[in-house]
Amino acid sequence: VEFRGGESGGSTVEFYSGVPGRAITFYSSGEGYNFEVKSQVEIFDHSWERVKWHEQLDRHSTTINPNDLIDQQIVGLGRLELEPGDYNYFIKIQNGGAVGVFNGQLSVGGYREDSLQASQIIAASVIFPSPADSGTFLRHGLEVQPLPSRTFRPEQKLFAYQEIYNLAPGTSGSCNYRITYSMALLERDRNVFGKIFDGFKKLVGAG
Repeated sequence: VEFRGGESGGSTVEFYSGVPGRAITFYSSGEGYNFEVKSQVEIFDHSWERVKWHEQLDRHSTTINPNDLIDQQIVGLGRLELEPGDYNYFIKIQNGGAVGVFNGQLSVGGYREDSLQASQIIAASVIFPSPADSGTFLRHGLEVQPLPSRTFRPEQKLFAYQEIYNLAPGTSGSCNYRITYSMALLERDRNVFGKIFDGFKKLVGAG
């Protein structure tokens, strides 16, 4: 998911991983259960020259019985700063002896300072205000816990997070605006959020 980056015109791209609880290798300890998830993200340009590389090891501890996590996802996050352009990516996720590999293409847009623009959308399992100063999933005072599968059960609430940029006050000094959300199932053979990402981003002119 793409956001306005810290560098002028660049973007912060967040990569979310979701490892099913049933696939996690746990190690029992005296106080509960431990497990590790290692992730690697490599970014290449159109000539397959590597331009960015990120690796992290997330260590988790829990007192919850692993059998109760079978239907849960262990969510991870990797973050990279990228200039506008087209890239190829390679992602590897490892836990115990299990390895998952993903690759594809990535188009990164630019963000200007003089026009209304918007980030892409995070499909989240929950969003709530957080008093914490820092955290893996903290964005502007909100805890945004992404749902990488973008799959919601019928009884589950749907949360979405997006950032709007350059929404400046009018001549009166006030800032009045209205946001309208609409959703539609465009294709039954494609994840609905995939269509929302593309359509909504084009609608507001980002990228």
